[in-house]
Amino acid sequence: MNFYRQVELRIARAFILYGRLISKRPWFAIIFSLVLNGILGINIYWLSHDTNLERLYNPSNSEADRNRLEAQQIFPDASGTNFEHHSLNDLGLYGEVIVRPKTADNILNQTYIEDIRKLFVIVRNITVTSDDGEVHNYESLCARRNGDCIVDGLYVITDAFWRNLKSGKIKEDVMFGISTLGEPKFINNSLVSSTGIKLQYNLRQDSPSYKSLSKRWETQYLHVMASVALENTEIAYAMSDSLSQELNDNTRGDVGLFSVTFSLMITYASIVAVGGNWVSQRGNLGRAGVLPAGLAIMGSFGFCSAIGVDFVNMVGIMPFLILGIGVDDMYILMSSLADAPFGASVEDRIAFTLQTSGVAITITSLTDFIAFMAGSLSVFKSVRNFCLFTGVAVALCYINVITFFLACMVLHERRVAQNRHCLTCIPLMTGEESRKANKSKTHLYCCTGRPPKSRKEYESVFEKFPRLFLPKTVLFKPAKFGVLITYIIYLAISIWGACNLEEGLKLKNLVSPDSYYHKFSQWKHHYFDLKMLVTFVVPQHYDYSNQHTYDSVQTLMNNVKSDFKIDGRYEINWLKTMHDTGFYDRQTNETEATFVKTVHRFVNTFKAFQNDVMFDEKIEKIIAAKFHLFTRNIKTSQDQGGLMVRMREFASESDLNVFAFSPWFIYFEQFVAVLPNTLQTVGVAIIAVFIITCLFMPNPKIILFVTMSMASIILGLVGFMHHWGLSLSSITMIHVIMSVGFSVDFSAHICHSFMTADGTDRNARVNTALIRAGGPIFNGAFTSILGVVMLVFSKSYVFVSFFKVMTLVILFGAFHAVLVLPVVLSLFGPGRPISVDEDVYAVEHPTNGHGIKMKNGEVNHAYQVTN
Repeated sequence: MNFYRQVELRIARAFILYGRLISKRPWFAIIFSLVLNGILGINIYWLSHDTNLERLYNPSNSEADRNRLEAQQIFPDASGTNFEHHSLNDLGLYGEVIVRPKTADNILNQTYIEDIRKLFVIVRNITVTSDDGEVHNYESLCARRNGDCIVDGLYVITDAFWRNLKSGKIKEDVMFGISTLGEPKFINNSLVSSTGIKLQYNLRQDSPSYKSLSKRWETQYLHVMASVALENTEIAYAMSDSLSQELNDNTRGDVGLFSVTFSLMITYASIVAVGGNWVSQRGNLGRAGVLPAGLAIMGSFGFCSAIGVDFVNMVGIMPFLILGIGVDDMYILMSSLADAPFGASVEDRIAFTLQTSGVAITITSLTDFIAFMAGSLSVFKSVRNFCLFTGVAVALCYINVITFFLACMVLHERRVAQNRHCLTCIPLMTGEESRKANKSKTHLYCCTGRPPKSRKEYESVFEKFPRLFLPKTVLFKPAKFGVLITYIIYLAISIWGACNLEEGLKLKNLVSPDSYYHKFSQWKHHYFDLKMLVTFVVPQHYDYSNQHTYDSVQTLMNNVKSDFKIDGRYEINWLKTMHDTGFYDRQTNETEATFVKTVHRFVNTFKAFQNDVMFDEKIEKIIAAKFHLFTRNIKTSQDQGGLMVRMREFASESDLNVFAFSPWFIYFEQFVAVLPNTLQTVGVAIIAVFIITCLFMPNPKIILFVTMSMASIILGLVGFMHHWGLSLSSITMIHVIMSVGFSVDFSAHICHSFMTADGTDRNARVNTALIRAGGPIFNGAFTSILGVVMLVFSKSYVFVSFFKVMTLVILFGAFHAVLVLPVVLSLFGPGRPISVDEDVYAVEHPTNGHGIKMKNGEVNHAYQVTN
């Protein structure tokens, strides 16, 4: 305890000196804050944006990224000449449409097919204009094979399909591959019905000019499809970049909610601070308390722009977060100001305010800052950039609070000391003086006042209620028992939810329900299988005429086929097919060069394999090759991530230098990386927060209580994320990181207030702590919820998930701070006696009894002196 006292006194002295400095130079502090944030804010003009979904929400420089880059360097894009899905290095460019009957369940009816044929004509006639004025329709931009445009599902609307359908010749293996029929039903292995048809209009991207034109065509495709109305069917449509486009459009639109939130925060802060009379009321101070957050937001955007950090859509939630942090600090400082000795000088009152609350707001700001800096180490760019923007904003917000807002407090105290009106700053009479001077009732009610003489006169109803209500509730013995029972139930529900939390970002949730893409993704997920190709790339030269090489390839393929998520009935294997078709006899004794020329003739004959083999210039060696297998229907993130990991294991076990790849693996990486990355980032943040707590509140019990409270809040957050329909993803990972800092904030306030509280026993000190910190915690929690409540109306999953997590963190943080921790502290809190020594001696406090006086003459009322 003596060590804690020594740390407390040393930190207190520093804050006292700083408070006195600001009291003497308030305008310098205000100008410094405005100039600092203004200079930084200028750089917003050069702010760059990154809206690429793949880069933002998938791990940077992942194995899938590296594998795709290697495959692209070896195998050129052939979408303009020999388009094959299995040879794509990415998901390609395309327009996609699902057609379903309006009233029936089976689309395999000639009436509905006529609608689809009309739709095909509409799409085929969509045109775009190049920069040189040339008009291009789908026929000139389509992905081609053998000179024909490749439209997935086109076979379904041909006469040949209908003839074979009627005769029962459409078998399941005929429709195998990329799914074009929704929920197909077969009787005796013959197709009889389907709920929908999916057509994919593939586009070429084999040159920069064609890629640019194809993207323009996609945009025009969306515009045309939005106005399509068919007689008997309904449609859902999308293009290759629909998800990124819709996500960014929704996020940009929802940022406008910030202006409403800012207004609500200022309004509530004004109401909370309006107490007392025309001299003492602090409405202007409450409004000024919101400005440090606004300045910090501007400064953060400018600073991050200056150092080259891209703005990502996730950063759109940062202003809502910073508003809550800044207003929390404001309430703590205003509560301490209300507790300062009345009648003392402005300099003494400001020094006392920082002495009693400086540590609290420093701990919370420092823990928030460190948590976000830990998040900036994430492998996810969205997480990394969000944490950089937010971490800088937290630091600037703290600087603004202890400069701009503290200076505003000094100006407020000067006005009160001079008995001036809160709005006009005109010197006022007291009520008694006004009556003696025979002033009007209007003058009496609107132009009189005096400095407050007690905390009761200083505070508003909103500030008084928590401190009057909470101590009586928490310190009542049956209430303590009720709080502990409630906490046990909370833990049980949290643990169950945490054990069942899903991992991975559900892409269909990223857009609003009224988006065209939401409808498309829902239909696609519900009615169509998600089967994909897994490619095994051999990126170096092997002698495939050698029996050992042949056996190694077949061993690899057979091993992969044994996986329960691989459909072993089908494969795309040029080497095996060449042998099975008799194109090449393995018994023939040929040189490698002769064998390679045979392979060259084979792939030019069977062009489905043409993109799978790369020859040297002399066509004497095969310098790279690809082999493909099909997966079964896999839709859950766990199955997708597990499949990718197992495919890589099969590749690593092969005798060949080979790697497993699929364009889908780029997205599956997050399913594998999100949990360990979250644990690593949160772990670093927790360790850093633990160290900060040790430095500022070096008491073993307090450190234990704060750490356990932080762990309990994070557990509750993770558990209730499951109950509220959220999964652990690169988006919610940000919220979990954020909760590390927030989970400490309220707990640190109550624990610090307890350790610096007067009282003869634990209950008395808990009572004092709740009086001092209960109001700020309650109002801070309410204001923070008010700050995010507008996000209920958001269309963006990013903002809606932020609202849910912020609400959980705030409620759980307040629950622990004003109920659980006070009960624990009243039962097991550290003792508080100290002895009088040469550094301090007892003095009488004007209203609160005993305190201690330090050598520099400052009174610290936090310690109860015993002999």
